[in-house]
Amino acid sequence: MLMLRKLLAIASVFSMVAAPVAAQATPRQASPVAAKDDLAGIGTFGILISVAVIAAVVLIVSHDKHDHPASP
Repeated sequence: MLMLRKLLAIASVFSMVAAPVAAQATPRQASPVAAKDDLAGIGTFGILISVAVIAAVVLIVSHDKHDHPASP
């Protein structure tokens, strides 16, 4: 039982020491960024079109006045 505890302690210390060393061993490469100004793959033109469509929907809904009662 004592030997098992020592082996588990050695294994846990080794794993805590080996993980950061292994992480630093391989240099990470930065991924190429084609258009970093885009928002989720949508360019400026797409964002402007989206804003125009949302504004048009809001204007259409706000001018649709139903002053008539729901029941006759």
